[in-house]
Amino acid sequence: MLEFLSGMIVMGFCIAGLLFTRYWRRTGDTFFLVFAAFFYLSAASQFLVVFLGVASEQRTWIYLVRFAAFALLFLAILRKNLAATPPDSPRR
Repeated sequence: MLEFLSGMIVMGFCIAGLLFTRYWRRTGDTFFLVFAAFFYLSAASQFLVVFLGVASEQRTWIYLVRFAAFALLFLAILRKNLAATPPDSPRR
């Protein structure tokens, strides 16, 4: 049952990645490409955890994939917000 649910989660991540890839192809905005990469990395980490059958104490390297995905997402959001703020406007 755990493998089935994990497969559904991987499928959901891949579908979300495909949607953001399609948005990126339409608009050319790299923000959508980063979101697609985030979902693909999340799918890969979920796949690695379940289907490789790694013991829980040896999963630390898999969490580095998740960390990279979230760091990439954080940097993309930060870049988008900083680019949207004009330099002459006062910050609140």
